[in-house]
Amino acid sequence: MLAHERAHARERHDLVVLPFAALHRAFPASRHVRAMLDAVALLVEMRADDRAAHENDHLTLATALHRFRTCDRLASPPGTLSGTGHDLDARIVRLTVPSRTSWSVRILILAVALTVVSTPLSLFLLPV
Repeated sequence: MLAHERAHARERHDLVVLPFAALHRAFPASRHVRAMLDAVALLVEMRADDRAAHENDHLTLATALHRFRTCDRLASPPGTLSGTGHDLDARIVRLTVPSRTSWSVRILILAVALTVVSTPLSLFLLPV
């Protein structure tokens, strides 16, 4: 989908992946560096999926990814980040499975996080 690719260009995902790709070129044998590069590449792809899903629906994007996955005659273009393998399956599942967290739980988590962050700050502001 073009919305997915526009998200990559608009948010400059190439600059996000670049330091990890350079680190991988410096240490090609390191499995930890490769794991970092793969994780960042997957997160960047998921971010672009999210942006594309705002313009279209999740099911349309998941269907497009599934078609890309099943078309084994076409090779992935050079420079593709997460266009193959289990990463693509994870992206499809993420788009098709509804979120399990309800809004009330999300609001509760946000309130707890704000309380934890603001408590140390408020202790400095209290008169002694």
